[in-house]
Amino acid sequence: MKIKELFCSVVDFTPEEMEEIESHFIPCRFKKGTYIKKEGDIWRHVYFLRSGIVRTFFIDTDGKDFTWLIHYNGEYANEKYVFVVDFASFIMQEPSKFYAEVLEDVEAYAISYETVRQLENKSVNFLKFTKIMAELAYYHKHVRTLSLLTESAEERYHRMLQENPSLFQMVPLYYIASYLGITPQSLSRIRKKYATMNKS
Repeated sequence: MKIKELFCSVVDFTPEEMEEIESHFIPCRFKKGTYIKKEGDIWRHVYFLRSGIVRTFFIDTDGKDFTWLIHYNGEYANEKYVFVVDFASFIMQEPSKFYAEVLEDVEAYAISYETVRQLENKSVNFLKFTKIMAELAYYHKHVRTLSLLTESAEERYHRMLQENPSLFQMVPLYYIASYLGITPQSLSRIRKKYATMNKS
């Protein structure tokens, strides 16, 4: 998915608008094993992934890390996955609780907070786009939180299989377990159970 493809799937930008928007996205790279941001940093840019994999996570009060999302650009990817940002930190320009860890070398495009605000003031279509993105971010967070609070581990696993099966081939299973809020041992049992069911 390209920047233009995503933007124009949400709002009907003119070619001139899209050309200007794309001109503000600056290419950048991050190496595997590094961090785009850490807890306490302020997100001053939004990153659109061209390639690579990023894991956003936070560390709970017991010192355990909890995977919030795996970001990538490819099959099954949408705005939820291709944008790497802590929206709360970005919108309020306040310190983040999240880490953004590079799992595979990343090529991305970055746009700054100041530029986003300038484009919002200049373009009604861009303002409409950021409004829709904020609504979608809230929706995804709402669904994610409800899933963790109300669904069983097996239900969360089934949801992931249905929505994004490619993640199982992209990252180590202990990150998948962390994303589902369970131990790697529990994930292994669930996977074995599903494998057995599919054979019968």
